Amino acid sequence: MTAIDMWAIVAGGSIGAVARYFIGLAQATWTTWPGWTGILIANLSGCLVIGFAVGIPETRSEQTVWITAFLMTGLCGALTTMSSFALDLAILLHARAWAQLSACCILTLAIGIPLVIAGSALAKAVLGGAG
Repeated sequence: MTAIDMWAIVAGGSIGAVARYFIGLAQATWTTWPGWTGILIANLSGCLVIGFAVGIPETRSEQTVWITAFLMTGLCGALTTMSSFALDLAILLHARAWAQLSACCILTLAIGIPLVIAGSALAKAVLGGAG
């Protein structure tokens, strides 16, 4: 790991953490959606970003290491969170909010996986490379 890689992770993590905070704040302030939707939005955004990072063509290998360190480890590492997702599910389970529990799980997976694929395709379309 180079100093550039380390600082890329630090920068990405800082941006991801602040973005996650503001996504949750915006969701709670501007919507009447259930509380778990803030984490859903953050996680789905991270799915698109990590898909984009994976789709960066290998022909840009000199840039790939620090770009993926910034996007995947830093930004997505701080933006998305399995622990908050699990906490939301535990709260919904404890509250016996079966419909919301189901919606949270289904939406996270049903939208998250296609967003990873879409992000990868977007990177290849924007940056060039094999499909």
